[in-house]
This record gives sequence, structure tokens and C-alpha cells, in this order.
Amino acid sequence: MSYNGWTNRATWNVALWIDNTEELYRQRVAASIKTAKDARRFVRRLWPDGYTPDGDYFGRANWQELADAWQEE
Repeated sequence: MSYNGWTNRATWNVALWIDNTEELYRQRVAASIKTAKDARRFVRRLWPDGYTPDGDYFGRANWQELADAWQEE
């Protein structure tokens, strides 16, 4: 099941917050994320409690999909 073009809601929500918040976007670009592990580590540093600012749990995010999308930019 996909959600708004992403693997699932968790993946979409992480991408939504990071790609649509200028400060987070700049941090992501500076982080040079290349792997799923990089993506997960970056997001965990932003939100160590495991939830995006709107309260969505991101534990099931597809980290590889996020890393791939962010590398394509």
C-alpha cells in the first residue's frame, strides 16, 4: 500500500516535513545523505523521540526510499 506516491505514510510524512521546512531542507542538503543508514541517523537526530512534529511515528519509514529521493536532487 502506498501513500501519496511514497511507500507508506511514515515515509511520506518524514519527506513532507524535511523537504517543506527550509531550515530542515538546508540541514538535509548539508548532511549529504547517501544511504538508508544516513537518512535514518539524520532524522533521528532531528526528532530523537521517534515522532515528526505533527506526532506521526516514523519508525516504519522506508529509509532507502528517502535516501534515494534525496540523492536525486
